[in-house]
Amino acid sequence: MNRALEQHIQNHSLHAPEMLFDLMQIVEELRPIPADRDRQGVALVKEHGLNAVVTVMKPECRLSGHVNRGPISIQVLDGNVRLYARGEGKSLSAGQMAVVDAHVEHEVVAETESAILMTIAQSPA
Repeated sequence: MNRALEQHIQNHSLHAPEMLFDLMQIVEELRPIPADRDRQGVALVKEHGLNAVVTVMKPECRLSGHVNRGPISIQVLDGNVRLYARGEGKSLSAGQMAVVDAHVEHEVVAETESAILMTIAQSPA
């Protein structure tokens, strides 16, 4: 992780009345992914049941199947990923976004080096 990203993480509040992010700058700061890892990410927001995370992924990196209590959006910022949900796989490329409903198992696999923004709305248990 580069120095600018380390400072961002140390100085960044995960909640505030208003926040503005340069997503592509954050992606660039997350790169390169260390050789011993298949992905690297940073949380942008964690407030009132809303979580937003930018993750950069090496090809074939897999965010294994899991379920969220609330809906999740997956926006591809760079590269190509495959989203698996409800027994189907769909390819997504930069500029595309998918939404998966609450309680639906899903998995994301990078087809190329990719960057995604995941936004999760957590519903009460």
